[in-house]
Formats: sequence, structure tokens, C-alpha cells
Amino acid sequence: MIRDQAGFHLRDGDTRLPERIRIIDLPPYNPELNPCEQLWDIIKDEIGNRVFETVEELREVTLPVLQRYWDDASAVLRLVGRSWLLDQVNASNKKAESH
Repeated sequence: MIRDQAGFHLRDGDTRLPERIRIIDLPPYNPELNPCEQLWDIIKDEIGNRVFETVEELREVTLPVLQRYWDDASAVLRLVGRSWLLDQVNASNKKAESH
């Protein structure tokens, strides 16, 4: 699992994590490296600079943007499938297998 270093996240080796889960921390203060931030940029482009009267109205506008990614796994990979990210995941997996 790749994630930022927010203090509320579990740390690698925490006994509450499933046995085969390994954590790869992103460097601190680098939101541009966090794949989730890529999605937020797209959402903000679609719904930014608008005022919504209710949370339901915001949801109605946001859901179609997200639906594209729920329906198309390749779109998710294009969004988050950075080569350096895949290299780190693969390297972490090899370390976990050797233990």
C-alpha cells in the first residue's frame, strides 16, 4: 500500500495490518506524488468555482466524474500508474517475499 505519512495512518509492521500488506511511504510534503491527488485535481476542474446549496447537490455533480473511474479500470491505471510508483511496489513485494 502506498500512502502519505499522515499521522493517523497505521505504520508498516503494525499488528492491525493484514499479514501480506506492506506500506510504502511517500516523501513528506509532496502531494504531487500522491496518486489520489491526481483524482482530486480532476474533480476540482469539473466542480470548482461553484457554490452548492446542499451536500446532495455537490454529490450529484461529483458522482458522474467518479463514475468514469469506477467503470474503467484502465482510466485508473493511467491516472495512478506512474512508472516510479510501480517500481517501488514491485521492489517492496520482493522484500516481503524474501522474509
